[in-house]
Amino acid sequence: ASASMVEFPADIAPSRCLVALEKIFLELESELKIPLDNVSASDNEIIKLSKRNSHLVLKLSIFLLKTPGLKDIGPLANEVLMAITHLNCVLRAKMLKDGGTNLNKSYVNVGENIYKTYRSLVSTARKHFLEEKGEKKAEESTTMEKKKTEKKQSIGSPSTDAARRLVEALRGSLGNKSESAEDKIKRLTGSLSDAIDSVAKLPMSEGEATAQKLGFLTQLIQDAREEIKEESDKTKNGNAEGMSSADKKRIQNVYRLVQTGYAVSRRMLLLTRHLQLNKLNQQEAKGVMKFYEDAVESSEKMSLHIDEMCAGVFEQEIKEVRSHALKLRDVIISGAQSLGKQKAFESLPPTKDGKSPKGWVEYAQKAAKAFTKSILSAI
Repeated sequence: ASASMVEFPADIAPSRCLVALEKIFLELESELKIPLDNVSASDNEIIKLSKRNSHLVLKLSIFLLKTPGLKDIGPLANEVLMAITHLNCVLRAKMLKDGGTNLNKSYVNVGENIYKTYRSLVSTARKHFLEEKGEKKAEESTTMEKKKTEKKQSIGSPSTDAARRLVEALRGSLGNKSESAEDKIKRLTGSLSDAIDSVAKLPMSEGEATAQKLGFLTQLIQDAREEIKEESDKTKNGNAEGMSSADKKRIQNVYRLVQTGYAVSRRMLLLTRHLQLNKLNQQEAKGVMKFYEDAVESSEKMSLHIDEMCAGVFEQEIKEVRSHALKLRDVIISGAQSLGKQKAFESLPPTKDGKSPKGWVEYAQKAAKAFTKSILSAI
């Protein structure tokens, strides 16, 4: 990484050092998206570096809050820079070693969060330091001249004068409630520590990354299913007064379609966990990586269309319900077909009602078509 070649002199001016750090963190964020080889990327190394960087965040925060004028910041800045650059390289090497779409996204997202928060922390410290040292006097002088000019321009215009006073009053009220630099540094330190701690919890394989993502998406779909189930139950137990028979039929079939989508997403998660336990040859691994990518994409689309379709039910937007029902049907069918193409899927146990994996795939596709047809025909 280019940042690894930077070293600050011990007597560097604090403001200059902080500006340079901001730029370096931006470079590291950009470099994170480029895989890197010839660097150690063991799981233990990532955990070890996570702990080291977390310690340095607290050390830097205490320094920023307790050191008058941020004197002698150079050595600490070098220590932080060396550790965060090392972490950057290891994450990039891990992406290349076990790389896959879902794994790489997890690493990039965490890395971007770390660097963006680091930049905010350093920027806040820099601005606070400059204010204390009086290095903003030139800027304040320019601002005063601008205000004088605006005041001259507003003379003889009562409405403009009143508007200006209102804006100033609003600025004053907001300023009184604004966060102090010290409080912001403390808050950002906490956010940065959490972001760095999450590095140790990153998935260590594409299968693990896919399982984490599918677990999250399947839970979202399950939550939506529970909500629409309550509405569907109302149509059966007499608590849907004023609702037409067509509306009742539509809601019941929306629930059934959502249930089918949930079942497909859940089966994708089960197969992903099962595949993590299997040893695969190179050709099989290539097919599995494609399944991982397709599974997450399918579950993301199902979650989106389910949310939009259910929102249409609650808001009585029938056109939206029908539109997203059609899109959801297509994703369910595609997802079921993707499951059926995986040889390992055949080794999963049958469903509670005795359907074999192959039989279940056929059933899921037929069910999606039938429930969607019923939704569209409810008039």
